[in-house]
Amino acid sequence: MKKVNSSLIFLVILVFACKSKNPRVDHLIIPEESTNSATLSSLVQEVSYIPLTGDPSQLPNEIDKAMFIDQLIILGDFNFSQSLYAFDKQSGEFVPMPLRKGEGPNEAREISDFWIDKNFIYVLDGIGRKILPIKFENGGFILQDPIGLELPLRKFAKIDSGFVGITGGGQDFTLVFVNPNGKVTTKHLPFSIEYLMNPMNPFHQEKDGEKSTTLLHTQFSPIIYKVDQGELVEFKRFSYGGEPLAFPAKTDFPLDQEGFNQFRSTLQSQPSFFTLFEKTANQFLLFHILNEVPKMALVDGDSGVSFSFQNIKNDISFDQPFPKVIGINEDKFVAFISKEQINPTSAEFENSSLKTIIDSNPNSLIFLVQFKLRLNSE
Repeated sequence: MKKVNSSLIFLVILVFACKSKNPRVDHLIIPEESTNSATLSSLVQEVSYIPLTGDPSQLPNEIDKAMFIDQLIILGDFNFSQSLYAFDKQSGEFVPMPLRKGEGPNEAREISDFWIDKNFIYVLDGIGRKILPIKFENGGFILQDPIGLELPLRKFAKIDSGFVGITGGGQDFTLVFVNPNGKVTTKHLPFSIEYLMNPMNPFHQEKDGEKSTTLLHTQFSPIIYKVDQGELVEFKRFSYGGEPLAFPAKTDFPLDQEGFNQFRSTLQSQPSFFTLFEKTANQFLLFHILNEVPKMALVDGDSGVSFSFQNIKNDISFDQPFPKVIGINEDKFVAFISKEQINPTSAEFENSSLKTIIDSNPNSLIFLVQFKLRLNSE
C-alpha cells in the first residue's frame, strides 16, 4: 500500500478550510429581541449635538438625508419642501445654494435625491429627468451643465462609471446603471411588487479609512448589494435565528394596496420591511418588522440587540421612539431633530444635554445629533 504524501493531505485540508467561510463574515446578523426596557442613552456613546441656524423661512421642517462635504453639511427634504439645504460645519449657519425650482435647464422641478462625490454635489430631479451637478470650490458653488437621463430615476448614487439609480414608475427593471451622459448601460432587478415601495435612502456610502463602498438596500430583499463598480454584486446577506433570510417566494400579486398587503403577509415569519438601514464600518442600524411588530436592530461588531419601540426610551432626541437617522458622518450615525417635535414633558428632558444645547442656542430651531453605538458584548 502506497503512503499518502503528508504535504498533499495538508494542501487538501487547507483548500477545504478556505472554502468553508464563517457565516458571520458574509452575513449581517439581525439580533434577537430583548424583552427588557432600556434608555437609548445607555446604548450609545460620543453623543454630540449640532445646532443649525438661519432665517426661519430658510429652514426645513423635515429632513430625509444628510451628507457632508469639506466645510458643509448638506441636507435634503424630498417630501415637504422638496429642497436642498446647506449649513456651515463650524458655525451651523445657513449657506445659500444656487439651486432654483422651476422648468429651466439649470432649475429643478423637484429634488428627489442628492449625492456627494469628492467636491461635487449631484442633485437628482426625478420629474425633470436630469441630474444637476454643483461644484463646491474655494468656498463657493458653481452650477455645472445638467445631465439628461434616458430613464426617470427616483433615487441614485454617483459611482466611478457614471450613476446607479432606482427607476421611476412604469419601468420593467428596478435598478439601472447609466454612463456619465445619462444613457442606460445595464438593467437589473426585474420589477415586481417586491419593489413597489423603496426606502427613503436606499443607497449608502460606507467609509473605512480611505476606502469607500457604495451599497444598495431595498425594503424586502435579504441582500445588501455593492454597486460602486458598475455591477450589482452581493455584499452581505441578512440572517436571523442562525439562518439566512429567505427571498420572497411569491411576488406576482396585483400592484395595489391589497396585493401589497398580501405580499407582506407572506413574510411575517421573518424580518422584513427594511425602511431604514444605515451602516458604518463596524456598526449598523436596521428598522424591520417581524410578526407585525416594528423593531430596531442595533449592531456593534459581534454584539447586537433588537428592541420593539415600546421597550426603548428615546432620551437622546425626545421626539419619537427612535431618533430620525438620516445618514452617517464618518463613523457616527446622524439624526435630525426639530425643536417643535420635541416632547419637553419627558422626565429626563429637564436635565438632558439636548435641553442645555437648546437653551444655549435660542435661535436654533433644528439640530443634528451624532452618536455611535455602545453595546455590551455579553
